[in-house]
Amino acid sequence: MHPIFLKIGSLTIYTHGVLTALAFLAGIWLVLRHGREENLDADKLNELFIYILISGIVGARLFSVLFDGEFRWYLAHPIEILKIWHGGLVYYGGFIFGVITSIVFLKAHRMPVWSTGDVLAPGISLGQIIGRIGCLAAADSWGKPTQLPWAITYTDPEALAPLNVPLHPTELYMVLGNLVVLWSLLWLRKRRKFHGQVFLTYGILYPAIRFVIEFYRDDPRGMWLGDALSTAQIISILFFITSLILYVGRRKTAADTDR
Repeated sequence: MHPIFLKIGSLTIYTHGVLTALAFLAGIWLVLRHGREENLDADKLNELFIYILISGIVGARLFSVLFDGEFRWYLAHPIEILKIWHGGLVYYGGFIFGVITSIVFLKAHRMPVWSTGDVLAPGISLGQIIGRIGCLAAADSWGKPTQLPWAITYTDPEALAPLNVPLHPTELYMVLGNLVVLWSLLWLRKRRKFHGQVFLTYGILYPAIRFVIEFYRDDPRGMWLGDALSTAQIISILFFITSLILYVGRRKTAADTDR
């Protein structure tokens, strides 16, 4: 893989950073495209993206500091908390902060929360696909050693993963999993029975896939219950259950309304 995208003198541009930026732009493009079909205010959506970006970075970094197992080290080196370019961003932290920010923003501007969520979900999934390719390039979120024929071996000294060891390509597992999620959401958009169905379907599918793939990861990310489950798996369980309850409730409400 190629962790460094471009290097000119002392200037180093990392592939992960480039693809993360591309992921955000691709997600915006898809959201705006679907937003027009839902008659959502494009200017308001663009403003929302700025708040999501800021809150997402804060949340992703905060969760990394708190739950990735390096909290005491950060307490001893607090300036390192600000150095997000050194790695350490947790997707779920960014997602949770982004959702909270979005709800506050949408309610303040009297925009529909659930239908906007339906528009945002495929964009989130598309962004994750591209972002995980960035993880693959940087050897971030690497997998456990394996002798499977599709194992990936990193040799670049700039890679974050252990070198010269065949590993589960968990970054590719996430890419494939998110492709399944994205296809499902795009298929459902034209067939949804109630507002919020697309977003809540994402909230059911993504954590289920993430929970399984976490068993094959081997990077430091915080472990619980005697190292049985990772932080992401704990959050995935809560995310899945919450989404399922809301899905059933909203589907029932829609059915009662149609009677």
